[in-house]
Amino acid sequence: MQASLFRKCLTPEQKEALSVLAERNWLTRREGLLLIHPVMRQVCRMVLKPSDVLCGAFLEELWKQYDEKSYDARKFKQMGDCFALASDTLNSRNPWYPNHAGRLYSYVGLNDLGLACFQKAVDLVETHDPDNGAMLGTVWNDVAYSYSVLGNHSRALELFQSALNIRKKSLPPDHPDLAQSYLNVGNEYSYLGNHDKALELCQTALDIHKKVLPPDHPDLARSYANLGAEYSHLGKYDKALELKKTALDIHTNILPENHPDLATSHHQIAICLWNAGKKKAVLPHLLKAKEIREHTLPSGHPYLTSIYDDLAVIYAATGHQKDARRYRRLAEENKAKTPK
Repeated sequence: MQASLFRKCLTPEQKEALSVLAERNWLTRREGLLLIHPVMRQVCRMVLKPSDVLCGAFLEELWKQYDEKSYDARKFKQMGDCFALASDTLNSRNPWYPNHAGRLYSYVGLNDLGLACFQKAVDLVETHDPDNGAMLGTVWNDVAYSYSVLGNHSRALELFQSALNIRKKSLPPDHPDLAQSYLNVGNEYSYLGNHDKALELCQTALDIHKKVLPPDHPDLARSYANLGAEYSHLGKYDKALELKKTALDIHTNILPENHPDLATSHHQIAICLWNAGKKKAVLPHLLKAKEIREHTLPSGHPYLTSIYDDLAVIYAATGHQKDARRYRRLAEENKAKTPK
């Protein structure tokens, strides 16, 4: 864990104790990370007997470090490990520990780990707090998200619909989480080819988000982008581009230049421009998406293969065969590195 986190939530006496451990090589810093010797870690567990009470303040402070506007895959992975460890070792009924771990793992592409954590959160809520509709809707929604990312869209639709039904009963009709559920269900209908139904649900989500969110909110940008995608699927490219450019404007104003959502916005606009026959306008958006993807994703990630494939197609279509061959080769090389 990054050392700055400890400085924020430890007393002077605790900081002094850490200094002593560091002097004895039980605690080291490596590339900005604070690492504890495995023997010392086990001793701490046995002697301190960590509990929610002892660890809660640190974990609460830790979650404050999660900010999707400041994407840092390495930091988020380590934060996820902390919450997963807390969930496994504290014998806690708190579903937020595995839920937070699942969100962090999913955000850095570790979707199998994310699904396992989300499922544990569901089990905890259903066992210990089954009447908490708001929390139950949240944890089922996250499980559904994992199935969607893993490509099981029929199962994801079933679970997203369940989460939406729970939220309809437990939340006011203009709640942002309800809008997110409409959007999630709409996306799964889109994956399964029912774009008229998807358009209806995405429009409902956008109407709620416009009513309750500030104009620069990332969830509002996602609503615009998703509605734009459905207009694109239905062949209404001018309306699609209008909505997607609105989403890109919001993302450009609020996100760092290497944020994954910004790459997604550029990639989606490129696809829409291609479908609209505006091939000359496609390349700048694809290249910007590629630049961000290469900066934030590891080799072998499917998103990199996708962007390389699309660049190969656009270069071939515009007569740049040498560049087309280069990106086809990059796509093949990257795909070969993708974990099976």
